Amino acid sequence: MKVFLTSLVILYMEPAPFLMAQFNISEVNILSDSINSEAEESAPILTKDGRVLFFVRTFSEENIGGALAGQDIWYSQLKEDSTWSRASNLASLNTIDNNLVVGISGNYDTLYLLNSYSGPLRKKWGISYSTKSENGLWTHPREYDIVFNSLGDFRGYFVAPAGDVVLLSSNSEDSYGEEDIYIYVKENGQWHEPIHLGPEINTAGFEISPFLTNDRKRIFFASNGHGGYGDADIFMIERLDDSWENWSKPVNLGSQINTKGFDAYLSLNSNDLAFYSSSKNRDFSDIYSAIITFEDESPAPDTTIWLDSTSIALEQDTLSKEMLSQSTYYTVQLLALGKKEAPELGFFDKIDIHSVTVYMGNDGLNRFSIGEFDSFSLAVEAMNSYRQMGYYDAFVRKVTRYEDLFKSSGKKVLGLFYESQ
Repeated sequence: MKVFLTSLVILYMEPAPFLMAQFNISEVNILSDSINSEAEESAPILTKDGRVLFFVRTFSEENIGGALAGQDIWYSQLKEDSTWSRASNLASLNTIDNNLVVGISGNYDTLYLLNSYSGPLRKKWGISYSTKSENGLWTHPREYDIVFNSLGDFRGYFVAPAGDVVLLSSNSEDSYGEEDIYIYVKENGQWHEPIHLGPEINTAGFEISPFLTNDRKRIFFASNGHGGYGDADIFMIERLDDSWENWSKPVNLGSQINTKGFDAYLSLNSNDLAFYSSSKNRDFSDIYSAIITFEDESPAPDTTIWLDSTSIALEQDTLSKEMLSQSTYYTVQLLALGKKEAPELGFFDKIDIHSVTVYMGNDGLNRFSIGEFDSFSLAVEAMNSYRQMGYYDAFVRKVTRYEDLFKSSGKKVLGLFYESQ
């Protein structure tokens, strides 16, 4: 039973110890011919709002310089019917060399790029960036402020949305064999020395296409040095503490993702939607999508919602760990605010306030959401409807039994906010 009490104190609970998360993979699908072609598609990466998918196309006559020139950046936009538009060549950022989006800022005003713009003598400046101008066009790329002093002939990059963490795969001087993974971290305006991930992760084979999740807890990468199902498999490691040195042993994502072909370049959006490339039984790779969810045994949340000087404290019955980790449904998040922050008056005027639910996170955020959907596709349809109503930041979240415990009526919470004004 859930009971709401008026209180003037903050509840404090000791954090639970860190435990490895279990993950589930579902809804694995090859993307349509609006994105995949007879050429090769790889390296997909999605904007945070889920509206634009960038990827690389190789061996295409439509590339700058033709089929035998370098890779080009292409992109597709999510349409109102939840399908992808026919892909377009991002000609303003493509050259006759290899071109690639290696990161996207959270607000989608910056693209981090493989630096194919400075010339071979500037190889140490391996990353460039382009910003979106007022007219919506991308500016000419400039060199990013990180210098790689030890690079081999093969290299790949990933830049976190905030621009302060870079993953490098390269056959550098201290690599164990082919490409190894390194982490660069920027603190107080300065880049630290690279962190080599060591023999648990790096092998005599190659480790490539690293991707850091938005919560900075996990890295996905591809390797042919850990065994598996075929040419290259996709693996995951988890961060074990607040440092960047300690990671779990690699876990193979299994046969739902990995095949006897070449599987790599997995990226994961905050709403559990993953994209990756796989050659399976073809000579060239195509892009696939999947839903990947994690059943984290998280620390108990701070269950106090602050409303100015008043708080609401939540009590709940004790449930088993198994019950807490069960997935329940998808919802559409419209807004997230700190526990002391009130939504703007009128924000919810376009919808029935009785249908709004507030999920009280242990990260200090209240998530104002709407709807409970059995499938991801139904939730996406609803998300598009709310975006048409003006809720442009709406996106889909998957709710676990654990999160479902800590929710309240939107009308009750918003009523207390507005009454205090």
